[in-house]
Amino acid sequence: MNNLLSKIRRGMPVYDQSQKQVGVVEYVQLGEEDPLKPRKRVATEYGTSSGEWLLEGENTTDVFAPDDLPDLLRERLLLYGFVRLDAPGLVNADRYVLPNQIHAVEGHEVILKVSKEELIQRP
Repeated sequence: MNNLLSKIRRGMPVYDQSQKQVGVVEYVQLGEEDPLKPRKRVATEYGTSSGEWLLEGENTTDVFAPDDLPDLLRERLLLYGFVRLDAPGLVNADRYVLPNQIHAVEGHEVILKVSKEELIQRP
């Protein structure tokens, strides 16, 4: 799934399974090469030694701030990788997309295989 995530860039529009735009890519985090055998994470100035940061200058604290995500969910996102969406409008909460929720990356668009309601809502 990292191969699919590596094709995604900041600013790409994201569409749900009904072809409705649900947001724009704000951040991409690649997951572990083999999630069944995760490596020990070592915090560094630019992220973690086990993950690849596609957007420079952000670290784990920055990417989840000011979110109040449960630790288990945060670890899952870091383990498998994720895309953080900036949802349109003032009342729409931003969302996290897991790799298994992505159908395709076509051209400059991300197509999901789920609805917006099935995405993890950013607190």
